[in-house]
Amino acid sequence: SNLFTTTDSDIERQFNLAESKLGSEGIGNKYVNRDADLFNHTQRKIDVILFASNNNELERMQQFSKERFYFLKDTYRLTFAHMEEKWRKRYENIVADGDPVSQKSFHLPDYISIPSSEDGASFSDHLFVDEATGAATFKLTSWEDKTLKEEQQRKGFVTWLRNPARSSWALCIPYVMNNENKPMYPDFIIVRKVNDKYVLDILEPHNSSLKDNLPKAKGLAEYAQREPKIGRVQLIRLVSVHGVDKLVRLDLNSSLVRENVIQAHTESELDHMFDIYGIVE
Repeated sequence: SNLFTTTDSDIERQFNLAESKLGSEGIGNKYVNRDADLFNHTQRKIDVILFASNNNELERMQQFSKERFYFLKDTYRLTFAHMEEKWRKRYENIVADGDPVSQKSFHLPDYISIPSSEDGASFSDHLFVDEATGAATFKLTSWEDKTLKEEQQRKGFVTWLRNPARSSWALCIPYVMNNENKPMYPDFIIVRKVNDKYVLDILEPHNSSLKDNLPKAKGLAEYAQREPKIGRVQLIRLVSVHGVDKLVRLDLNSSLVRENVIQAHTESELDHMFDIYGIVE
């Protein structure tokens, strides 16, 4: 072909164009310089030119790179969140091109005052308890109770916090519904110990029949995107599996799940994501 009869300068020009298509990150040069054989250098430059001219191969590379980026980002997110500032900033700078990173992180107050439910159940493992009784009382729905029991049995579970709606200190996550900004107060904040570090999880058991499911899922996904120190961020449904009620969890701190949720347009798409990515424990 004409490609193989062209001059060295033409090959170099086409190679530079191919490098640009590959992101100008030195991918082509790294492939070319795998050994010191000058003949192989020329042949490998031609390989790069042919590869970059093939749209199908470029799409495959982009998909592989995206999935690898998400895997590494998710794997090391909590590790870097607890490292000293200079390393954490380097990590955040790297992932900033793929996901925006918030400069603010959620911090609980040292002291809070919460109401108690007289007809509720007593919990000694709640983060804040009455000094006299050593417990806190809450009236939970069946969904909330089932969610909490699963968490209490989880390895590394330390404590939990009922996140009260509209409290001045409560965790409030914004979401958009009908072009209007609305507040969401996820039901539970769970504290776990992972590799000698404390990790906060945000859990929101939610009725799938409500019209705010997708907007709230998007709000949780965007919050997870902004807060690298948070562990799991889950929207949870109660479904019947072979006649048995089971909790199905959609973890918005999975980058692939989060991307699909943010791009979704209908409730049926969200339902499909629960079918594909839902976690049953």
